[in-house]
Amino acid sequence: MKRFPLPDELTLPTRDEILEMHDVQLERYGGKPGFNEQKIIGIDAVLGRVRHHIDYADAPDLLSAVAILWHGLTQAHAFLDGNKRTALMTMAVTLEMNGVTYDRGGEYAANFIELLFAEAGESTIELQAFEANLRQNTRALDYHHLTAHAPEGPDPTGTKDT
Repeated sequence: MKRFPLPDELTLPTRDEILEMHDVQLERYGGKPGFNEQKIIGIDAVLGRVRHHIDYADAPDLLSAVAILWHGLTQAHAFLDGNKRTALMTMAVTLEMNGVTYDRGGEYAANFIELLFAEAGESTIELQAFEANLRQNTRALDYHHLTAHAPEGPDPTGTKDT
């Protein structure tokens, strides 16, 4: 089973960043804008659930935490439209912020999610099935490859040997 240890400082998106990702999804793919006033606080609850998992689960790792984040956002129904798309983008961004990438394209991921919802019904999604999908379709980002094509000039990180 593929595992990615939790980084010393796990980076999670804030509620405002999740709201921005929702706006991006609506701009790209359309949908009804807005959110449910009474359910928007559910985003904070989801982020709290992830932190609780990290602090108290027997063997938490990055993928289990991200699966809980995705699952919680799909179930919170904080937005009038685009909940699953926002959860998917949040999942991908959170993985990348923590040095991991989801290898499957957006179309595959969207189809997989629709299949999960079709099998389970809109009310219940199988968290374990989504986590298993993450374990099969993620890999560590290759930072060497990303920096190999960086433009010449001063190193903004100050880590390059001179």
